Amino acid sequence: MAESSNAQVQERFMTAVATGDMDTVRSLIHPDFELEEGSSVPFAGKYRGADGFLQFLGTFFQTFDIEALEPIHIYRTDDPDWLAVEADLRGTIRATGKRYETSLVELWHFKDGKVVGLKPHYFNSAVL
Repeated sequence: MAESSNAQVQERFMTAVATGDMDTVRSLIHPDFELEEGSSVPFAGKYRGADGFLQFLGTFFQTFDIEALEPIHIYRTDDPDWLAVEADLRGTIRATGKRYETSLVELWHFKDGKVVGLKPHYFNSAVL
């Protein structure tokens, strides 16, 4: 798949998440999809397939009241099936009411025009 097409898939995916369009999210997830969240966040673990991703979203949105999740840069690699996306995340931690701001880098992997892997790295995960 061409690099620009994967960047478009990533953009469509993020827009669908932000607008609650779960049908589009499902359509963009490869059957072998895996999201791996690091051990320092309350939603740590591996989430597989579209159902796993939707389960993650439920936990993520229970953890945060999101004000913004905005991409800053997209970094391309020699392999067009991989992108790194730097983003700003701002909102409130629901359990404490404390403001939360961090940058994060997500490693995106694509296969057959769909998202097959996603691995976020949060800069300020220790405050969660």
